[in-house]
Amino acid sequence: MITRGVDDPLPTTPQFTAYDVELQRDRLRSEQQKYEIEMRLRERELALKEEELHITRKLKEDELELQKQQIKNKQELENTLAMKTKRFSDALKGTLIKMSSDPVEVASFFRQIDDL
Repeated sequence: MITRGVDDPLPTTPQFTAYDVELQRDRLRSEQQKYEIEMRLRERELALKEEELHITRKLKEDELELQKQQIKNKQELENTLAMKTKRFSDALKGTLIKMSSDPVEVASFFRQIDDL
């Protein structure tokens, strides 16, 4: 029999030294499931980010293609005969003087047009 001294306290709570294997297995399964769920969530987030980047890149490429097409259409419109005629007539409007009604100035008017 073991005798206790006055200074030795009595244990208030029982001390279990037994190792519950099933409890530890359940904890490990739970941690493993939690880890797998987190990994799936991360994979989904990564896939969503990649899809978002792909969509953004596609939109920018489409916008660039649209701008190129608009520039090409504008250049084609500017090179038509009607637009060239309008552009040349606008340029000549500011350079030519009006012909006066005086018949003496007719010769000087045509000389000036010829010089232009």
